[in-house]
Parts: sequence; structure tokens; C-alpha cells
Amino acid sequence: MTASKTLFQKIFDRHVVLERDSGDALLYIDRHLIHDLHHRAFATLKANGQTIHRPELLFGTPDHSVPTTARTLVDIPQGEMRETVSGLEAAAKEMGFNHFDLTDDRHGIVHVVGPEQGITLPGLVWCAVTPIHRLMEPLGASHSGSGRQKYNTSWQNPKNCGNGDHKICVST
Repeated sequence: MTASKTLFQKIFDRHVVLERDSGDALLYIDRHLIHDLHHRAFATLKANGQTIHRPELLFGTPDHSVPTTARTLVDIPQGEMRETVSGLEAAAKEMGFNHFDLTDDRHGIVHVVGPEQGITLPGLVWCAVTPIHRLMEPLGASHSGSGRQKYNTSWQNPKNCGNGDHKICVST
């Protein structure tokens, strides 16, 4: 008789691409959620001659540098806040990923946009930076928090990510 598995184990097992003797596993990542503070990561990819593999699975929305009343870029004061929001917008246009800008009805706080728009569905594995994403785990969406360096690794061209699938190495 096979031992029963937790929901997490079932989702994890379904996404394993390669498992090593060390216990490390290469997982398929279904979705990435980002906010405006990630805009500099795209410059790093570009400087290294890399692109985003499967940009249709990357979703960005400005939420960290946006005043509550801002509905357009002009509503954000000049300076770093406006630069982060416009940087994300420019990266989305250049790299072709999904972007919910200030004028988009789907725009909002990144950890709310995911489930609200059906991006973080039960059974998917997804990456996000903000720890608040743990709130979605009870819904059956498994999350891997990662910093900017890990994002650069998981977004880049498949020639740098193993055999061509959208993956990131996770230690278990």
C-alpha cells in the first residue's frame, strides 16, 4: 500500500523535473508574480544578453511605489517612485510579459492580483518575493519566495536553465 501524501507533497511531486541524490529537486515553475521594485532585474538580464523564457507566465503590477490616489504615471511625483513604475512598464513592453499598469482595471496589490485574476490557481507552483504570499498556500497554490538574483535565474533564457523548461533549483 502506498503511503498517503499531503497536498504540498502531491503538488511538489507533480512539478519535479529532476531529483538529485542530495534531495535537491529541479521544479517546473508555473507562474511568477512581480511588482515595480523588480524593474532593475530586467536591466541585468539585458546586460547579460538574456531574455525571459515564457514571458506569458510572468505577471507584473506596480504596487510598492504607487500613491493610493495615483491612476496614471503623471500622478506619481518625479523621482525614484516614478522611475520604478515606469521601469516596470518599459520592461513589460520590451520583454513581452503581462503587465497590469495603473490604468488597467486588473491593477492592484500583487498578492491580491494573483488569486483575484486566477493567476495563482490551486495545484500550481509559483514564485513571488513578498512573504505575504504564504496566505495563498491554504488555497493549494504552492509558493517559492525568492530574491532578485533567484528571479534573474528563473526568468532567463532556457540555455541557462537546464533543458529548456521554465525552472529554478529548490533545496528540500
